[in-house]
Amino acid sequence: MLNRNRKQDTDKSFYSKVQEQVKLRAFEVVYQLLRLEENSFLFNAVLTIIEFLQIIFFSFTDVNSSYWNSSKIQKGIETFLSFFLIYPNLVKYCTSSTYIAVFYICVIIIVVILLFLLYVSMYSQYKLPFSWPITISKYLVVFTMHIFYLAFIDLFSNIFGCTSVTVNGVSKTVLSDYNDVECWTGIHILHCFVAVVFIGTLTFLVLFLSQTFFDSKMSSQDPVARANGHITYTFNIYKLVVVVMFVFMSTSQFIYLILGMILGGSIIIFQRAHFNSPFYNRSFFLLYDVMTVWYLWTSACLASAILLENNFYTGTIVIWIIGSPILIIFVLLSRDEKVDGLFSNVNKFANGEEIIQQSRVLINLLQMYKLDQQIHITLDGYIEIHKQLCNKQDCSLVAKNNQKINRILKQIKTNNPEIDNEKHAKIIQVVYQMFYEGTKRFPNHTNLRINYASFLIEKMKFKQTALQELTIAEENFPPFDIQFTIFRLKKIIEEEIQNENKQNKMKIGGNIDEELGVLDIISEIRYQEIFKQLRADIELSSEAHMDFWQQLSEETPDMKKVHQFGRHIYRAKAKVENDWLRLTRICDKRPKAYRFYASYIIEIIQDQKTGQQLHTQANFLQNNGKKYQNRTKGEQDIEQDTDSQPCIIISAESDKLGQIQHLNLAATILIGSSKTELINNNINKLMPNLYGQNHDQFLENYLNRNEFNYFKEERHLFITHKSSYIIPIYLRVKSFDTLMHGLQLIGNIRYDKQFRNQAYILINVEGQINSISSTCISMLKLDYKLVNSKEKKIDQFFPQLMEERDNYMNKQGQVYQYYFPSANAGSNKDIDSLKTKPKIKSINLKIQISEICFTNDEFVGYIIKIDKVTDLAQNSRLRPNPTLSTFQFSYEKQTKGFIGEYGFVPGSEADSQSHEQNLNNSISSLNDNQSYNQKQSKLQKQKNNSNQSSLTNIPKKPTDQILKQPNKFSSPQRQAPASGLTQPSLGSAEQKKYNNSPDKHINEIQENDREHDNEDIEDDNELPKNTLQTEGNKQENDYNKNRYIKNTLYQDNMLKNDVQMTTNYEQGIKTVRLFKNKIHEMHDFKDDDSENSEKEEEDLEDSIFRQSLDDGGEESTKLNHNFNDTFTSKKALNSVINSKIVPQEIRVLNAFVKIFLLLLTVISFVEYFVGVSVFSNIKSDIQLITYSCQRIANFQYILANIRDLQLNNDKLYTFSTTDINNLVADTKTAISDTDKISNYLLLNTNRPSSTLSNMLTNSQVKVILDGGSSQYYSFNQVTSQMISKALSIINSGISNINKSNSDVQNFYMNIMNDYQSYLRTTNTLYLQDLKSETNNQSTLFFVLLLISPIIICLFMSLLYPVLNFVNKSSGKVINLFLHVPNKYIQQLHTQCQNFVSQLRADEDDTQSVNDLDRDDDNQGFGGQNGEQGEEEIMKRKKKKYVNQIDNNIITIISKMLFGVLVLEAYFIATYFLGNNLLNNIETLLPEYNYTAYSESLYIFSDNAQRNYFINPTYNIFNEDQKTVCLNDVNDMFELDSNILYEHSQNIQIISSSYKNDFIQIITKDPCQIFLNNNIVSSIDQCSQFANGAVSSGMTAAFTRYFENIRQLLTYQQQILEGVFSWDNVKPGFTEIPLGINNSTLNSIINLLRLPVAQEIRDMQRNYIKFSVRYLVQSFQSSLQNNLDTIQTIKFILFLIFIAMIFLMYLVFWWPIADSLTEDIWRTQSLLSAVPVHVLKLVRPMQIYIKYLYDEQQRELTKKKQKADDIKNKDSGKSKLII
Repeated sequence: MLNRNRKQDTDKSFYSKVQEQVKLRAFEVVYQLLRLEENSFLFNAVLTIIEFLQIIFFSFTDVNSSYWNSSKIQKGIETFLSFFLIYPNLVKYCTSSTYIAVFYICVIIIVVILLFLLYVSMYSQYKLPFSWPITISKYLVVFTMHIFYLAFIDLFSNIFGCTSVTVNGVSKTVLSDYNDVECWTGIHILHCFVAVVFIGTLTFLVLFLSQTFFDSKMSSQDPVARANGHITYTFNIYKLVVVVMFVFMSTSQFIYLILGMILGGSIIIFQRAHFNSPFYNRSFFLLYDVMTVWYLWTSACLASAILLENNFYTGTIVIWIIGSPILIIFVLLSRDEKVDGLFSNVNKFANGEEIIQQSRVLINLLQMYKLDQQIHITLDGYIEIHKQLCNKQDCSLVAKNNQKINRILKQIKTNNPEIDNEKHAKIIQVVYQMFYEGTKRFPNHTNLRINYASFLIEKMKFKQTALQELTIAEENFPPFDIQFTIFRLKKIIEEEIQNENKQNKMKIGGNIDEELGVLDIISEIRYQEIFKQLRADIELSSEAHMDFWQQLSEETPDMKKVHQFGRHIYRAKAKVENDWLRLTRICDKRPKAYRFYASYIIEIIQDQKTGQQLHTQANFLQNNGKKYQNRTKGEQDIEQDTDSQPCIIISAESDKLGQIQHLNLAATILIGSSKTELINNNINKLMPNLYGQNHDQFLENYLNRNEFNYFKEERHLFITHKSSYIIPIYLRVKSFDTLMHGLQLIGNIRYDKQFRNQAYILINVEGQINSISSTCISMLKLDYKLVNSKEKKIDQFFPQLMEERDNYMNKQGQVYQYYFPSANAGSNKDIDSLKTKPKIKSINLKIQISEICFTNDEFVGYIIKIDKVTDLAQNSRLRPNPTLSTFQFSYEKQTKGFIGEYGFVPGSEADSQSHEQNLNNSISSLNDNQSYNQKQSKLQKQKNNSNQSSLTNIPKKPTDQILKQPNKFSSPQRQAPASGLTQPSLGSAEQKKYNNSPDKHINEIQENDREHDNEDIEDDNELPKNTLQTEGNKQENDYNKNRYIKNTLYQDNMLKNDVQMTTNYEQGIKTVRLFKNKIHEMHDFKDDDSENSEKEEEDLEDSIFRQSLDDGGEESTKLNHNFNDTFTSKKALNSVINSKIVPQEIRVLNAFVKIFLLLLTVISFVEYFVGVSVFSNIKSDIQLITYSCQRIANFQYILANIRDLQLNNDKLYTFSTTDINNLVADTKTAISDTDKISNYLLLNTNRPSSTLSNMLTNSQVKVILDGGSSQYYSFNQVTSQMISKALSIINSGISNINKSNSDVQNFYMNIMNDYQSYLRTTNTLYLQDLKSETNNQSTLFFVLLLISPIIICLFMSLLYPVLNFVNKSSGKVINLFLHVPNKYIQQLHTQCQNFVSQLRADEDDTQSVNDLDRDDDNQGFGGQNGEQGEEEIMKRKKKKYVNQIDNNIITIISKMLFGVLVLEAYFIATYFLGNNLLNNIETLLPEYNYTAYSESLYIFSDNAQRNYFINPTYNIFNEDQKTVCLNDVNDMFELDSNILYEHSQNIQIISSSYKNDFIQIITKDPCQIFLNNNIVSSIDQCSQFANGAVSSGMTAAFTRYFENIRQLLTYQQQILEGVFSWDNVKPGFTEIPLGINNSTLNSIINLLRLPVAQEIRDMQRNYIKFSVRYLVQSFQSSLQNNLDTIQTIKFILFLIFIAMIFLMYLVFWWPIADSLTEDIWRTQSLLSAVPVHVLKLVRPMQIYIKYLYDEQQRELTKKKQKADDIKNKDSGKSKLII
């Protein structure tokens, strides 16, 4: 199964990944901004001063003005400070419209800033051409952080600053500074929404920049460079809190809370600035410290003013003014450098912060010591105290002549030219030591490591160590600002190292390195990371394939698991392909990666052709690399793990000088030790003592002088094996920098190929033997224990050699006769006891002596090189004695190397011989047959054409690597290797590795306690060629007999007659099987799988792949031929299988979802625009009702004025000229207004009811003509006639307006009869139409609400079958694998299992699994099945399965249900909003209509009464006038009570503004409102009118008005009854004769001259008219505001809904559809894991691939047709132009 313990990328949630990517992109933006040139000190100082002046402004606002007790000074300070903000100036000098304009200008500025930052984020990624936007972005960011933030937040926040104010005597909720902007109505809601969005955006941006936009380097030239972003982050949060407090808590009840916040915030800012010393620049720190102290002083003075002013003293603001400069000067003069901590014990720091503070103080003092002599004295004192406190031997101030310390001090002086004093350089060394020890004591102190890393970069120039510290700090989960600091420092280090590498590359040249695949340090590390990831992902992919085939091999496969494993395969393959692409982008010149990936392609992906191509590319790169390696003298890559050449890397850093950091596998084999034994040990361990004791000094000299001339060329040296024997080598050393480990030295070792014929002895100056090579055992019979047991001298074994050394110290050397040591020479065992042949007492050797001297001419000893004379004379290779032995390789995981093992034939003579003898002989034989092995390898490659014999990175089982040694057979004619034994084919890399390895002498090292025979070596004859034949052909090699095995008679005869023998290995071998407790031969069983496969092959001849796509047509034949070509290569087949064509099922599903979302969108549009139309109609209908009522009242006013003018002419009234002119003007105005209203009603009555329409257009209104006749006209015609009649009357002259004027009488008769009735009817019909509109639209809203859930239910009910249809498409593909014969499934599973097993063996160089033992014939793929049941063996049955695959349909439906419910919430919300508003309007309509109608009823009642008095014979409404007048009085009382009742019922739903207006007019004193609107000239006039009835509220005034009308009717009734007396009404009243014969009528008309009648007229024309119209206007405004508010809310909801539709599709549904599509593609891509020959045998797979091919061709045809159409269209346009 898959390795569940391995942490995978999928463990991270999608949110975490997105968050990480966004964070890195944001960090990159800030990094790009910080790379620009720093701003000047003056620039930053000005911005900082303005920033503090902005925040100080809030201490002197109007909220606190009363506490300073000095308004002039406070106002002056406030005025000055307000210039640094935007909003205070807008309030003083601009209107509300200007404020809104500036509001949105600031919004645009924020958007522009975000767009510039977006450009910066894309600049480096997409390499955009222009860099000037980055500069602009930096300045915008700087201004935003320091100035714009507080100004913009203050501007945006004040849109919420609403308060209740009294405007024109009415209380309203308006903006506190702009009373003309009403809050929470209409567009104000939109402004608030925008303000919230951009306050949040700007705050997030500024807080992010506060934590990141700063330079953290101590040596930075930026004045605002600081250690962290805490101070600016805190200050910006404090700004936001202050603005919110002064906007929302500006009343006096919150003053103490505001005071506490201001004072507490100023203390926190002062503490963080003054005591933490965040800024590195001393001058800027002083400025910032001064500003924080000044603000603290301001806050303290404000607190004193609030708490103590006028209680204990006065003049706090004067104290503030006087104390501010004094405090600033005090801070500037009293600022110290915190030197007290310098004299504490550096070995007893309590925490990491103390180390940081002391180091920063020391560095600051070092930077300023030249400016102040006192600082110089302080530093000297610190040095003296530190000398006393430092008790460490490596203390730089105490230690003397310490080369390591001296080297570091020299480096410090080199890196810091400003330090010209030895003592100061030692202080830097002390700081370095403090940090180093501090990180050990406080390993989890992130800030300490950050400062340490910064110090290493700036002062020590230890980039790699700094990078390592940053990496450790990053693992401690640091705060956000520290994360950016780490990110930025890492980027700086990497860029510096890259620049250095580029410069070095330009000096040396990079073309050869590029051909060799040599990368720079950063790229190399990245390459190795990706390669390791590639290896891990290949293992995951292999495991996924193995699990997939294993589940399919089950008797009843679980298809759900098969599908899950298929998903794992797809993801793993995608990761592998991505890793490979990333790897080749970095470097595509390394054969190792190609071989590794090729093995995966061949073994797992089953793509033989592509794998072979990759192998070919690997071989080409390897050969090409060898050519360049010769030109570059063997220089290698840094990473040498899999190279055959040994490589060792050591550290050159001061703290790890000489430590082994890395070595490859070849080096461990050479040395005989594992990596774990050598890593972190000193390189001296691998050197002979003569070299090792001086090597440290050698490295010190190199590092001190920065010279490395000794190893410019390859040197001949020695390395010590684990067994203490030395091995001669050639060594080349070069230096390089790494990111993590600093300066390192890499040594490439080349093995001395002549070593097998030579022996080496190292002696010191006294002649004592120091080291010997392993060849001394066989050549000189000397071993390590022998020469070291008693510190043997060379003279004991080579007498007089050193005395005559001058003769041997030349290039030719001299022959020396050597006598073997005796058995008791001191060895642990008698060497002679191991000999089986006669001893040779002496031997002639050629000896050459050379001196060992180092670069300082120090002489330490001699090198004695020894050669055999016989070897030199014969100049031939060593040949072993014929022995029966086989040499086998076995793999050791601990050492990661191969160990040779030898086997002997039991009972042979070899058993009695020495094992060590045969060991050496076998190894020598193997070495001599090197050329033979290479030839065998070439022949083996020719045999396995389909396999690649070169080495790969896939580890191979040790049992597979068996190297069988050819045995010699003595024949009179010839000798040849035994044909029965074959040798494995070794690739060139492995052969080279073996030939260059020390394996030929390792086994001699293992014989250090044994004595060997010195046998004569004879010349070798040429080895005969051994021709290897492919399987199925006879072998023509000579039969070779082992001399320990007796020949058969047949063999003797064949050899005697020199006849070539052929061995039939299959003869006598049977394959049997235990079945039903009986043994059966396998051919008795019928392999149904094979039969069916054969049958399928026969069917294939007539399959769709061999037939034409249709019966005829050249084009279809060509298309069918193209399809058949897909089986010529796996790549072509995969292009069909992996074609990214959206399946038909997904297209159907996407169309289904799109239609659903489109329907919801259409419904939302319909609902929104219907709502807009409804609200617009309601507004229009309300206006129609208002104008309809006003038209009725206006006609009554016209009639009243004409009547008054008539009575004036009749001498009843005695109006002055002014009064007459006012009456005429008022009448003309009323006529004009009535005409306008009528035209408006005529034009805007768009949706009249049938009754209203008939009345308006049909002749239904009776008009009384001159002479008393009548005629019917339409309502609109009558209205025009009445307006014309009134205008002609008023224009005819004042004197003509009398009772004899027929026009006047005609106007009276029509206005007071049928036309008046129809005027009221139109008003009623307008009201009914509005009610009907609200009812109908409420029903429409409900219908729209029902449509959406119906569509949703329909969608959800259809979604399941559609998803099930999609799900089956994946199931069909998975079910195709059930048709694959079981034996192929088991074979594929076994192959994947072997591959995974070998991969986990972690071997570096091995061959592909199938390179050696895969048969060329695809039909031989795999073997027989394992044990199977009876049904599986005797008769094949169709395979069943369980658990149909599941695509999480329920989960998808649940998600979609949640999404559509969220969308449905919009329709529910809009329905309730609209329906609730319509219900409220319907409820409010009676009150509104009563209020609007009351004016016309009141004036009509007065006119009816007056007309009744003047012309008692006339009829009104064709009724008796007395009855009408009495009814009117009752109607007025009823109407007034209805208004009050409806208002009380609607008190919960009416707006607060109308509620306030109603109370102010009806129940309270409205005189102020009358005065403000010029109705009265003074308050007294209003208060005294009608005995104060108006000042008591219009309710009392209305009642008095009604009673006055009733009173006049009573007087008229008394006159008629003869009981009336003028003295009772008004004493002294004189009745005026009007020339009327009827005295009673004359008395009745004179009633109109009474004060009560005059009061009625003044009450109506002045107070009632205005108050009613004022209330109607307020009522109408409140209704319209409610409509606008709901409409704005619905608009916002509509925008949110549309955004949610897009988000649901793009963010919600698209990933689901993508997932389903990817799932089908993943399942479909599993077919690529099936070998081609198996696909050809499975007909269902053929049909499905045919379907995919047709789809692919169809898509290509569509694209081609589309391209042709575009081309033809363009061509047509070109011809037309010509």
